[in-house]
Amino acid sequence: MSAETAVELTRMHRGLMEKHTYFLLTAAGACIGFAMTQVKDLEPLREHLALALALFCWGLSFWTGCRRVDAVLTHTIQNLEVVRIHNQAGPYEGLDFTALQVEVGAFQSGMKRSNKKAQHNYRLQVLFLLVGVVCYASWQVLLMISRA
Repeated sequence: MSAETAVELTRMHRGLMEKHTYFLLTAAGACIGFAMTQVKDLEPLREHLALALALFCWGLSFWTGCRRVDAVLTHTIQNLEVVRIHNQAGPYEGLDFTALQVEVGAFQSGMKRSNKKAQHNYRLQVLFLLVGVVCYASWQVLLMISRA
């Protein structure tokens, strides 16, 4: 595989992941908005705890999605700095080989951390969204049972 092909595949993968993340953020926001329309006339009862838990989970899904976006942006900035180091541009101009390797190593370890953080937050984002859906469905079932 040529370098251009690898770069293009990486760019396409990142673009799809960004779209998916923003889709999940939008879904969590829509779930919160819809659930809020359902609770405006409800009295606080024990059977509404499942709905409260769903709202809490969707809020956490949104929050972890925002943290994922932040981690991906951090990773991208660190990657840009590594490219600048390799090109000896900006503050890296004129540094000797050993100093450049130290700089690259520091940024690469930071990139690993931000990548792990992004992956962790992505998993949490999906998990909280799905748990919220289960809680909301449970709330609907509890309401049907209480009305019967």
